[in-house]
Amino acid sequence: MSISPGMNYTPMGRAESAHPQVHNLVENSPVGRWGTPADIANAVDFVLSDKAGFISGSDILVDGFGRCHE
Repeated sequence: MSISPGMNYTPMGRAESAHPQVHNLVENSPVGRWGTPADIANAVDFVLSDKAGFISGSDILVDGFGRCHE
């Protein structure tokens, strides 16, 4: 199991946002906002919970896009 985060509002993400393409990518995502460390932590909480007990061998995208950008 893995978790793949997208653009997150962290020091590294803010540094990358200096590039116009990154800023446009975030603005045009279906969610329309930056991710946060809490978004990633919530996904981790779910994966570690009993609610995810039948999920295995999956990559959980936490990027605000899902599969629509592939």
